[in-house]
Amino acid sequence: VGEKAIVEGRSAMMNVNLGFGRPWALRVPTFYRYMKTEHIEEFFETGLLMLSSYEKCKKHEDIRKDGREGSCNFHLENEGFAYSGVQRVGVISFMLCGSVNESDDLMSRFGVDNYLVITNVLGFADAVSRAVPGFLEGKLGACSYRSGRQISKKVASSLEIDSTELLNAKTHEDITKAFYGSQKAMVDRINYELLDESFFIKDVAYEEEAEFRLVWRTSRKVGDGAKLDCRDAINFCTPGRPLSRNVSKIELDTDQNISLITGFTHPTQS
Repeated sequence: VGEKAIVEGRSAMMNVNLGFGRPWALRVPTFYRYMKTEHIEEFFETGLLMLSSYEKCKKHEDIRKDGREGSCNFHLENEGFAYSGVQRVGVISFMLCGSVNESDDLMSRFGVDNYLVITNVLGFADAVSRAVPGFLEGKLGACSYRSGRQISKKVASSLEIDSTELLNAKTHEDITKAFYGSQKAMVDRINYELLDESFFIKDVAYEEEAEFRLVWRTSRKVGDGAKLDCRDAINFCTPGRPLSRNVSKIELDTDQNISLITGFTHPTQS
């Protein structure tokens, strides 16, 4: 499989040029989504693709089950002032998990007989976003593996929140307003420091999966995920193993049509 992939150029990473003063290119890995052949065939024939969610990953009945998906412990510190707690994410986000490794062992681990090879990850992720209701923003990247899902770091700027408004509040209404304002400022500060790490953190027990994931944040709760019409994403991927039957890819809609009239004229004699 590996040799064939190299011959077809399937394993090559896509390069993204960065807008720096000197030339740099970001290499985005090929993404392998391990699936059953029947689901890959359905995707190519109908465009339907099942997007998972953080909630669903907590309830898997096989080895993929992760009861703490979308949560991490954190400890942030600056000059003796610290915040510790648990951050939870993913309630309003669809996700698609895969691996940067093309591996028979992973296929067996996940109990499937095939995998979808996504050769243009950015193109695929953007195409899927067109099918996501209430889409707000996308994230993608490799997961990091940490013991106890712990994020501990010292931050550069102060973590203290200005409590002047709360101290000066006189009425119950003003106290309540100032209190919730301080709480929101604290949460915003924590989220700023943690960035998107909680979306991509896993326990070391899952390290062999070498997971890469795509995340589509939306404007509403996504529950256990949804099967969406992602036909625009078909051209960015290919099946990893032969399919069980001949599959005709769904016709893609386009606004680009060409009417061509051909003919022949003799060159002008000069």
